[in-house]
Amino acid sequence: MVSLKRKLPKYLTVQEVKRLKEQPLLEEKFWRQELRAKKKKGGKWFKRLGNKIFNAKRDHAILTLFYSSGVRLSELIGINTNDVSFDRAVVRVLGKGAREREGELTDEAIKTLRSYLKMRRFWKGNNNKALFLTRVGERVKKRDIQRRIEYYAEKAGIKEKVTPHMLRHSIATHLLDNGMDIRRVQHFLGHTSIASTQIYTHIINDRQKEEIKKRHPDYL
Repeated sequence: MVSLKRKLPKYLTVQEVKRLKEQPLLEEKFWRQELRAKKKKGGKWFKRLGNKIFNAKRDHAILTLFYSSGVRLSELIGINTNDVSFDRAVVRVLGKGAREREGELTDEAIKTLRSYLKMRRFWKGNNNKALFLTRVGERVKKRDIQRRIEYYAEKAGIKEKVTPHMLRHSIATHLLDNGMDIRRVQHFLGHTSIASTQIYTHIINDRQKEEIKKRHPDYL
């Protein structure tokens, strides 16, 4: 059993996740408008604007993949282009202990990844095997993603400091909330021990207690 003294993981609500994932889309839209305006004035291709558009498209794919598959940050940055299977709707990752597993790709994740890969084909370092590239064509680093997520969370009006692992906690909590069996959630997250997954049941149980106190006639 999980110790009750163990600190419960922080997570986002479904609505907060939606707002977070929306931010790169808004960012891309803004920079595309800026680019069109500059071209209309007779300017040439602006490298800075192109970088910002690429980053926004990539970041949208990253956020969507995090929430779709529940992968860890270390697993995500290690993904290569040939690890993605759209036909099977999975992504192959190398987890803890060098254990290989597959993460799920939702329809939204497939759509955003396809859109990103379409632009990636014409990007610097497109022959790099890494799935997610920086503006100079190198594999993204952990700190790059951490900073970008913090940035989008602030733009989304989320007061809590959001980390990549918080997205993993969020999807695990949401799946259990929606009735998924804990053993299936364990497999989804790639936990070797059910004890690691049971921490999320305490989150749900605590919320149920709060609801009971709000709604039970004895408390009214």
